[in-house]
Amino acid sequence: AIFKKIVGEYHRVGEDKIKELRNDFEAEDWENYTICIHSLKSSSRQIGAFDLGEKAWELEKAGKDRNISYITENTEGFIADYISLLEKLSAYFPKEERNEKDLPLIEKDMLKSLLGELAEACDELDMDRMEEIKNKLCEYAMPEEVSDNIEQVYKTVDDIDTEQCADL
Repeated sequence: AIFKKIVGEYHRVGEDKIKELRNDFEAEDWENYTICIHSLKSSSRQIGAFDLGEKAWELEKAGKDRNISYITENTEGFIADYISLLEKLSAYFPKEERNEKDLPLIEKDMLKSLLGELAEACDELDMDRMEEIKNKLCEYAMPEEVSDNIEQVYKTVDDIDTEQCADL
């Protein structure tokens, strides 16, 4: 169950990681590029994608050595392989589509109460409780004025970003 959750998280953040890597590459921000590719090396190895992890390790070394020609020659190939893996994983981790129109609208008092509990769970670094509260919130449609913020809250819970979650 834990391994499936780790692979699911790897899949979920894939698009963001690709954007981050491409942005750093295009900006020639080799320091952040190297940090991003290091993260991809570690997470790829963690889920057993050793070939991809090896390619990321080579790019990380090139980043540390400022071997820009190696980075330029190999980044797109790495990204293509990464996208290919993410596409294969999509069969096991379909994108969550929430259809709020079939859900009851949450009452403001209930929303305030759950968000208060969520802030408390963030302060206590209680990830399980954060996930429970997110799941409760997902049972309701949100008022239009908070729906964008709620989506950000869900993302911070998924990212286990307690500080940003509490701020929101």
